[in-house]
Amino acid sequence: MNEKQAERRKEILAVALQAFRERGYDKTSMDDVVEATGLSKGTIYWYFKNKQELFFALMEYVINQFFEDFETVFSTALEMTPTAAIVALFETCDAMLDTNPKIANFTLDFMLQALHYPEMRQQYAGYYARYIEELASIIQRGVDTDEFYQVDAHAVSVV
Repeated sequence: MNEKQAERRKEILAVALQAFRERGYDKTSMDDVVEATGLSKGTIYWYFKNKQELFFALMEYVINQFFEDFETVFSTALEMTPTAAIVALFETCDAMLDTNPKIANFTLDFMLQALHYPEMRQQYAGYYARYIEELASIIQRGVDTDEFYQVDAHAVSVV
């Protein structure tokens, strides 16, 4: 995909994200995306073969945005106390939701759709596992340094 195509794909994703946030997965059609973008049906289908593929791409896009911000915290977590690292994660999440409050609705819709679609569930599980692993590492460091109570770091990170 060349640079122009990548930019067009991002434009479609931005418009589709708005449609899915407003209507949810079930009530959003590819025709809605076509209408909102002003592009032809053929153009939309060239980039995404169906609504599910578009929704997957959106979730990947949204999660990657979240993880870019989380990665900053994870990459500096060893320089902070475990408590400070966890506070930084919560502050990062809070800032993301303040910047884009409707993203929480989209993410919740994705999680609900994942209950019905094994492919979505598998994709979400991969992202979730990555976050849990990083968080568990921070919690375990807090346990090891007696900053936190003795707990199962993985179990706590899942909650």
